[in-house]
Amino acid sequence: MFDNELTNHERQVRLFLKEEFYDENDDAHKIGHIDEVWSNICELINNNEFKFNINRDIIFLAVYLHDIKSGENRKRHNILAALLVREKYFLNYPILNFMDELDEYDLYTISTMIYHHRASMIVNETLVDSEERLVYINLLRAADKGKPIFKEVLNRATLYHKGDDDMKENVKAHLIEKFGSEGYFWENDLAYKKIYENEFKQFQIELNEYISKVI
Repeated sequence: MFDNELTNHERQVRLFLKEEFYDENDDAHKIGHIDEVWSNICELINNNEFKFNINRDIIFLAVYLHDIKSGENRKRHNILAALLVREKYFLNYPILNFMDELDEYDLYTISTMIYHHRASMIVNETLVDSEERLVYINLLRAADKGKPIFKEVLNRATLYHKGDDDMKENVKAHLIEKFGSEGYFWENDLAYKKIYENEFKQFQIELNEYISKVI
């Protein structure tokens, strides 16, 4: 059983990352979103069988570090955060010194998970050098997306565009480009689309109803 309850040390790390990084992010990418990803990934791990033991430190660090640069550079935040892991930047913080106990393979796995987590990216499975690493990548990608529930996606999109001069139109365009029937959210991850086939159909119905109401 993969316990979704954080340990005392994990809670301390979470609080540090919240105050150091996530409080500066847009409302859709603050610590609340990270907590949701953690809950999602624990559920995925507990509901599936794997050929190897899932390393909790790898999962925890990938989840709680993957959006730390979202507030600095939204388009390249995955690249920037992945580089910080590879360069062992976080060892500068005493509370994250436990990362020094991970070997190079594990650190590279974490950085690779972070690099590939963006929904707009397509994972070229032939370039991932191990089945184990591919499993980790797909776990974070699926957990970051969560189940496709339109109301939740609409809420996050609204938070993301809060303060825009033309917020309604920007939210509408965002939803169509990313979540429309041929949006990259689905087309870049066909395995995810297949897993949630029924939810996908219902999502499109609700999205079309919303679009028709936006003036």
